[in-house]
Amino acid sequence: MIFDARREAPLIFKERLLWLLFLAPFFFLVYGTANQLTALNDFVPSIMFGWEKSIPFIPEMIVPYMSVDLLFGFSFLLVKTRDEVQRHALRLGFAIVFSSLIFLLFPLHFSLEKPVVEGWTKAIFAGLAADLPYNQLPSLHVSLAMVVGYMYYTHFKGFLRWFFVAWFVLITLSTLFVFQHHFIDLPTGALAGLFTFYIIPAKRKSRIPLNFVSPKHLHVALHYLIISIIFTGLAFRLHSIALLSLLCGWIALSMLFVASLYVLGHNPMTLKNRGQIHWLYWMVFWPYLLGNKLIWKIWKKKVPVMVEVSDGVWIGRSLEASDEKHIHQNGIKTIIDLAPEICDFSPKGINRHYQPLLDLAIPNPKLIKEVTDIISHAREQGDVFIHCKFGLSRSIITSCAWLITQGHSKEQAWQIVSNAQPLCVDKPYVHIALELFEAEL
Repeated sequence: MIFDARREAPLIFKERLLWLLFLAPFFFLVYGTANQLTALNDFVPSIMFGWEKSIPFIPEMIVPYMSVDLLFGFSFLLVKTRDEVQRHALRLGFAIVFSSLIFLLFPLHFSLEKPVVEGWTKAIFAGLAADLPYNQLPSLHVSLAMVVGYMYYTHFKGFLRWFFVAWFVLITLSTLFVFQHHFIDLPTGALAGLFTFYIIPAKRKSRIPLNFVSPKHLHVALHYLIISIIFTGLAFRLHSIALLSLLCGWIALSMLFVASLYVLGHNPMTLKNRGQIHWLYWMVFWPYLLGNKLIWKIWKKKVPVMVEVSDGVWIGRSLEASDEKHIHQNGIKTIIDLAPEICDFSPKGINRHYQPLLDLAIPNPKLIKEVTDIISHAREQGDVFIHCKFGLSRSIITSCAWLITQGHSKEQAWQIVSNAQPLCVDKPYVHIALELFEAEL
């Protein structure tokens, strides 16, 4: 098997790397944006006890403070299974989002003046130059230290286990001695960490669904995250032009939501009625939806409306009103729509099923099985038309999968479908999807 999709399966290095490559910039994007937005306020209060003025500034404590970044990265070398890495990554992501939302709703700032740093620690402190002193309660440094520290605690034994326990305690205390946080931020950061483990526990059922997520999902998510970062930068760069800045910010947030859908393995835009996407999804995802619509408009004439891959089973692209004649000419009785990212025409009097599958990703084999069951049932009523945006990937996968359920091998099914649609996407992820489906059967 090319890819072992079981939750208990050992991780491949690419998977570890992609999770890290996504979460590292995700942290700087979400945390940094919250920091910059808070800095725009005219007045940001502070919560500090009087005795905190006697806390000494210890520049050497910058070493444990900054070490959490390295330990964050190396923690992805410790995880062993797909379930473990997904829980770990979602905990990190949840802690970042949860704390950043509190920073925006209840902004605070650090009120003590940091001394001038000299000596060998000066270069390390320079790494904090871009970190504005506004995101305080709860300390994200503390909650992330708890999430990361848990991985070291569970994967080491004996001396090393307790060494890391002591080191992560030092990381927590260092937030006071390098003048990054007030005391109130530490216990609230610990509470945020505990809440993170409540939402996504180590073994029990997670309160954030643990869906099927493959390296392909993460690869696509990373692309949308990069777009979000670019437009976030433009939004702050163009802050003097309010309307343009707001537009860039909206695009950035929308792209971040799309990236999150891929990371969560969630099928988006489930509210789609007779081919039309609900206005609520348009409000949130309009840059993504508009971009897909424009691409479809440009490329639709380069692919056939529909082709027959087997007796009574057709695949093709999303429809427009002028395509209705093809539906009636070919005796289509049922349409199966796989594309959540695009509106399409829905002829009257035709049965319709909507089974959204994320574009460019490996579908969950259980979802493919649901589609093949619909095809088999609908085929009893007449011809079936399966479509995604262009009819070149998701339609290919599901029609091949259906042929497999009819007794064909994966190779035979691929040969039949690729002969019917020579433009089909012949990429590794398509074949991996079919292989996983065969394993599911």
